[in-house]
Amino acid sequence: MRSLFVLLLLASSAVAGEPVYSWRTNADDPDRVYLYRDGQQVGGWCYTAKQYRPLNGDEWGTPLAKAPVQPPARSAAIVVRPKPITISQPQVRGPFRRLGATMGQTLAEFTVNLMFDAIPKAVVQSVASGQTPVEIQLTTSRTVESKDGQTPPPTQSATRRFTVPRR
Repeated sequence: MRSLFVLLLLASSAVAGEPVYSWRTNADDPDRVYLYRDGQQVGGWCYTAKQYRPLNGDEWGTPLAKAPVQPPARSAAIVVRPKPITISQPQVRGPFRRLGATMGQTLAEFTVNLMFDAIPKAVVQSVASGQTPVEIQLTTSRTVESKDGQTPPPTQSATRRFTVPRR
């Protein structure tokens, strides 16, 4: 009996011919909600501009200060910010505390200098002084298509070798 009563209440709005309005959000546009009447979009509300725009076919109408149906209260946006990555160092107590910090900073500077300064300079100096021979080989080839049924000449290729002379 109760289910029949609930069913009649739900069906009464559809039988009465009253339009059913609903507001829907879009994940791509959290600043706006869109008004639907009987499942078809009829407008949109912008929270920032505080204005309603009716949708006429495929075009938005002129902005209005009031919507035909009260838009829902703006829900708080949830912003997830990642936690910063921190590298914890072991806690050193006593007189060695400053020594540990100094050693860590010195090791970091040494690594950066070695990776980005000392090793590239050593490679360039070794090549320039002739201790390390460098050979660069460039090869190009070209295919010639036949014209008018004639046999094309064999494929031509050019190989060039460059070496850095030793001093």
